[in-house]
Amino acid sequence: LKKGSSDSLMIQGRRIATGVAQFRVSVTRSSGSAKYAIAAGAATIRVENAPLALVMDVNDQPDYVARLGDTLAYTVSYTMDGMKAPRGGLVITADLLSPLFDIRTVVPRDGGTFGSGTGGVPRVSWRVTEPDLEGGSVGFTVKVKGDYGIRRLGDRNFILKVHAEATVGATRGSFDYETKLMGQTDIASRGYFRDAASGIVNKGVIPPTVGNRTEYTVHWKIINYATDVRGVVVRALVPHGVAFTSAVKSNVNSTPVYDAVSREVVWRLDRIAATTGLIGTPPEAIFQVSSVPDIDMKGKSAPLMGVTGLIAIDDFTGAAIHSSAPEVTTVLPDDLTAAGQGIVQ
Repeated sequence: LKKGSSDSLMIQGRRIATGVAQFRVSVTRSSGSAKYAIAAGAATIRVENAPLALVMDVNDQPDYVARLGDTLAYTVSYTMDGMKAPRGGLVITADLLSPLFDIRTVVPRDGGTFGSGTGGVPRVSWRVTEPDLEGGSVGFTVKVKGDYGIRRLGDRNFILKVHAEATVGATRGSFDYETKLMGQTDIASRGYFRDAASGIVNKGVIPPTVGNRTEYTVHWKIINYATDVRGVVVRALVPHGVAFTSAVKSNVNSTPVYDAVSREVVWRLDRIAATTGLIGTPPEAIFQVSSVPDIDMKGKSAPLMGVTGLIAIDDFTGAAIHSSAPEVTTVLPDDLTAAGQGIVQ
């Protein structure tokens, strides 16, 4: 403020519990260790139960975390504290405000209808002609789309929002309900014999033969979608007859490590940002294994790496993310130069 001028400062607070509450606020200026009062104010308010109130939940859980492809069963509950039986009945609407709702799958319950609200927003509506004055509920189901529709770096931390309103004559109640959408982290596991692009040269012959050693490279690649994740752990068992060599590399600051006791290859990453791999380069690790097929494998493909599992913590929802990739064998479908040469001779 300039000398001699004045202005006002509005401070807002929120109280949920009913009863009388007093808000006090003061503004001070500090100069060294001293503080000088500039202005102070107080307000006393009385919070009472709304005569017409709404609450919502999804799948009978107040804090449900949704996933792609989920079917969500919404329940809209109302109370009519101290109200008389309305002549025109009770009108309830629920507007679906997220583009990730698959509106083709909306199914109203309890006599509801599906249509459009203000601005073409998808809306489920009910007219309860004889509402229970002690409260009641209506509901609908809708599916979440199977894809986030990520196009840019800012497409992250998606929320499914529903705005509900109830009207009795001139009395109106409303409620906004938000459901967090869980992220997704995919792991791919692929094997190669000819892999010059990786900088690792594999020796041996294909098709593989009983008693002879052939080297292969395994690529692990991670794609992360809509949320930041932390504590990422990728692991897979090394089958008997297969050895982990010292050739290993990655494009991030951690590389896979082999545990000779558990026969597991483990790759740990501290954090992966949302949209990594969809936009930008995905984290990738490459390591070499060698295989010596035994006589029992003759006429079949030989295993090179067991099923790869990934686990991570979703920063947005706090939930654990799991994904997996199938085992890698000498069939090597991703190595076009080795097609049809995976059967042990």
